[in-house]
Amino acid sequence: MDKPGKIALFISLIALVAVAVVVVLFFTATDKGKTEEPVQEQTKANTVNTESLSIAYINTDTLLSEYQLANDMMEKLRKRHSDLQKKIQEKQKTFDSDAAYFQQRVKNNELSEQSAQIIYNELLKEQAKIDSLRSVYSNQLANEEFQLNQELLDTVTNFLNRYNKVSRWDYILQYRKGGSIFVAPESMNITNDVLKKLNEEYEK
Repeated sequence: MDKPGKIALFISLIALVAVAVVVVLFFTATDKGKTEEPVQEQTKANTVNTESLSIAYINTDTLLSEYQLANDMMEKLRKRHSDLQKKIQEKQKTFDSDAAYFQQRVKNNELSEQSAQIIYNELLKEQAKIDSLRSVYSNQLANEEFQLNQELLDTVTNFLNRYNKVSRWDYILQYRKGGSIFVAPESMNITNDVLKKLNEEYEK
């Protein structure tokens, strides 16, 4: 399973922070002289002065690929998916064998019409059970994935709250390819430091 796909909720929830910050910064921008100044001057007037703000960001793509907790969670999901899939495949294999045997008996005229109808209906019920079980397993996996995403999000958020008591950033944003932030200076990137400390805590 693809990591970004499986941790999409985690990324989306953190992305809300970035969107909220952008909205706040936009509406605090000055709009003096907007109707009379040249286009270039209007752009300057609408540019937010961030000199008084301390902003950092975390590359969540890197975080998800190198944070051991996230890797362990993904491995747990992969194993769970494999186990459930194996159960379904075993049931489906047994059903396919029974269905093939039934078809062969019908072809050889070994069954009366009434017996054939009874067996056919039983096979339909068995296939319906397998399909239902497949749906149940799929829902179980989705729920387990959601719970793991929540656990991961809570772990990272709680860590950042403690981390920021020392670092004291005004904003810690998330940055990822295709996300809300298109360009971010490397000087604001705290991914490696956060990742190092997260893994150290997890190892303990």
